[in-house]
Amino acid sequence: MRIASIFLGAIMLLTLPSCFATQWGIPAAVTIVNNGSVGRSGSAESNDLITGTACATSFLGWFAFGDASIRAASNQSGITRIANVSHTTEGVLGFTAKYCTVVRGWR
Repeated sequence: MRIASIFLGAIMLLTLPSCFATQWGIPAAVTIVNNGSVGRSGSAESNDLITGTACATSFLGWFAFGDASIRAASNQSGITRIANVSHTTEGVLGFTAKYCTVVRGWR
């Protein structure tokens, strides 16, 4: 019983940060699968907008890789005038979490 409690505590300590690792401002305490999005700001919407995306991925909430900044997303598609910014999140079983910034605008 004591070994099971220690093992469960260790698992919880390792996976707890993964819920919050890349989900800035989004309360997503999900155990199995998380896949959502949220708009942050915007001033325009039209058919001629181009889209740029930049992502950061976290593993177990301890290791994170990538650049999910607005600058990286706009540079990816050559956007010089930003119309709106939104964010998407994905997470699976607390092992991985992916946070993406989506920028729409004009060249």
